Amino acid sequence: MQALPDNLATWRADLALELAPRHGRTVIARRDMHGPLAVQKALYPEGDLAHVYLLHPPGGLVGGDSLAIDIATAPGGRALVTTPASGKVYRSAGRVARQDVHLEVASGSSLEWLPQDTILFDASRYAGRTRIDLAAGARYLGREQLVLGRPAHGDDYAEGAADQLLDVRVDRVPLLEERLRFAAPSPFMQAPWGLGGRRVIGALFASPADDACVETARAVVAPEDIEVGVTRLEGLLCLRCLGHDATATREFLARVWQALRPAVIGREASVPRVWRT
Repeated sequence: MQALPDNLATWRADLALELAPRHGRTVIARRDMHGPLAVQKALYPEGDLAHVYLLHPPGGLVGGDSLAIDIATAPGGRALVTTPASGKVYRSAGRVARQDVHLEVASGSSLEWLPQDTILFDASRYAGRTRIDLAAGARYLGREQLVLGRPAHGDDYAEGAADQLLDVRVDRVPLLEERLRFAAPSPFMQAPWGLGGRRVIGALFASPADDACVETARAVVAPEDIEVGVTRLEGLLCLRCLGHDATATREFLARVWQALRPAVIGREASVPRVWRT
């Protein structure tokens, strides 16, 4: 596949949602959309808690494209947001594709941010920003997964660049700020202190979490080829993993989510229907 020339038209898409309780269940109280990014109606497989599917009809980003996603839960709101398919970042002649996510979780509300993985094609340029603002008394479970290349299709991510920033704040006080920035080819991709030859980068975060949550996450058995570390920073559980296979890593993170959900969100896991299709 040839890189797309920089002079092609690019797309900017923005989506802002407010999820609030109304008449015994959480509804989409505000929905501002611009460009090819949308949600349809909320689904209610759990009664009051809304399952929301975020749709990006183009299915991927080219250099110069940008997505901005802003999701807020009002007090008492309970929502799970996911995507029906993997996101894709295609080859670029040099311009950067960007995705900015801002999640704001009010006191007494819960949000689960569970998008499918993002696949970075060979020679892509990607910058991702995720900011999570948690009020005291908020509940949050979220995951992220980057996949470098598509080995089954002969795409080994021999060149490219990625820059991912995560910022977590509790009551507006910074709790965690970390940045993953690398380019291919580089020693980082093969070195034991870097990716160690693995092409799948996964993370899961949960709040509030105690030592029992850490033990629950550690008790979920990962496939042998997935390296996992679980820590807790005050009340925030941080799980990070590296793997070779995107599906195996995604399924492992889903099992951790299922195990943690009763303690963090307060109810048994209800797997989104779209994950089964």
